[in-house]
Amino acid sequence: MRTYRVIIVSLISFLFLIQCANNSHDQIPPRVLFNDPVALLETQKRAIAGDVKLTPALDKLRVEAEAAMLIDKIYSVMDKPFIPPSGDKHDYMSVGPYWWPDTTKADGLPYIRRDGQVNPERTLYDRVPLWRLDADVTVLAIAYFFFNEEKYAKRASKLVRAWFLDKETKMNPHLNYGQAIPGITDGRGIGIIDTRSFFKIVEAIELLADSKSWRNEDEIGLKNWFNLYVKWLMESENGIDEEDGLNNHGTWYDVILASLAMYTDQDEIAKKVITAFAEHRIKPQIKPDGSQPLELSRTRSYHYSTMNLKGMFYIAMLGEKLGVRVLSNETEHGQLVKQALDYLIPHMSGKEDWPYEQIKGWEADDSEALAMIIQLSAKYFDEPEYLTLLDSIPEIEFSDHRLNLLFPI
Repeated sequence: MRTYRVIIVSLISFLFLIQCANNSHDQIPPRVLFNDPVALLETQKRAIAGDVKLTPALDKLRVEAEAAMLIDKIYSVMDKPFIPPSGDKHDYMSVGPYWWPDTTKADGLPYIRRDGQVNPERTLYDRVPLWRLDADVTVLAIAYFFFNEEKYAKRASKLVRAWFLDKETKMNPHLNYGQAIPGITDGRGIGIIDTRSFFKIVEAIELLADSKSWRNEDEIGLKNWFNLYVKWLMESENGIDEEDGLNNHGTWYDVILASLAMYTDQDEIAKKVITAFAEHRIKPQIKPDGSQPLELSRTRSYHYSTMNLKGMFYIAMLGEKLGVRVLSNETEHGQLVKQALDYLIPHMSGKEDWPYEQIKGWEADDSEALAMIIQLSAKYFDEPEYLTLLDSIPEIEFSDHRLNLLFPI
């Protein structure tokens, strides 16, 4: 009888371990850089339990993930029809979006600037494939996290390996030829802003951590790649030039550097950037009335004002992980950021005319950025009334947006 008891107890223990293994996907908070891992885990549990409040967002996420699965494309820097000045096609290459051929010159050189007007030639280089890569990887990783279906992780992992790790297709870890201007320069520090896609990809990868498709050697390889890129950001001529940027370029340089430093376990670098951010970026860029003069001078002034503010909130999220409080009602710089949001709010639904140039009208990206900023402002500034504004944002249906899953109210 004792033997049977031992066997039964052993069997129950074995089944319990199997059950724990099967449930591990929804028990371990992901090691994300920006999102709140505990809140993500709680939202995942709500989704598994069938919370009807999340149904619209989950249904839309499923549709978007399945659409990404249907794309029969592996993105790579090797696809561009150009060879960079280095002679190595593995080098990333893009052209400045607002630079156009000079029609008064036979060869069109040097290109001339038309601020806010995107030259379609840009699609021939690496920026658009990189943007599509981060869009696909992000939606697939979020879908894997919430649905626990390995097919999403498998596709996302394959895409990341192709761009960063596979010998035949990988990108070299630098941006010497970002946002070139034909006839003027082969690359600029300004091009670094193209790699906002990198931290989005890294954030997505953290949602795949327990997937069998994202292997340990993949994680090691990707961290090594970004280790080299962080070093390039800090030491290269282009990196140093962009760090000196006074407008949104400086803001996003800090977001890129700090997030990738944290991903590569270099928290001391990230903490230094984030601790200096208030004096280095916020105070010089936002006036007491909330205006951002360097962004208002652009031909897409609302877009860039929103974009710059979004970067500041990304820094705040990173700071939360390192114990550095960037935004709150108690600090001067926190109040400046809050004032900058309040400066934009009256114009977001057409209640008042925007008094500055915005040649492209309202843009969907601005709507998503505003929604994220408003959600986070309710938290950082302890003002839940901000949340009442979400349904007033044009060009976005908030009820089924994935922000409900990533930044749950």
